[in-house]
Amino acid sequence: MAEEEAKALSYIPETILKKRKTNEEVALRRKAQLELRKHASKKDKKEYIKKPEEFVNEFRYREVDLVRMRHRLKKKRPGLATPKSKLLFIIRIQG
Repeated sequence: MAEEEAKALSYIPETILKKRKTNEEVALRRKAQLELRKHASKKDKKEYIKKPEEFVNEFRYREVDLVRMRHRLKKKRPGLATPKSKLLFIIRIQG
C-alpha cells in the first residue's frame, strides 16, 4: 500500500509553466479590456441617437453661418489701390 501512494510526481517543464502563467495573465488583461470597451460602447450608443429636432437645428445653424461668412467676405474686399501697397510701376516715355 505504501508503494501505491509513493507514485512519482509528474514533471512539467519550466517553460510550459511560464507559458501557462503568461497566457493566464493575457487572458485576464483581455477580459478587462473587453469590459472597458463594452462600457465605452454603451456610452457611445447614447450619443449616436439623434432626434429630428437636432438635425433641423444643426442644418439651420449651418445655413445661418454660411450667410454670415458671405457677408463678412463682402465687407472685407479691398479696392484696387490700397494705401499699404508698396509696388510702383514706373514707365519712361521718350519722345
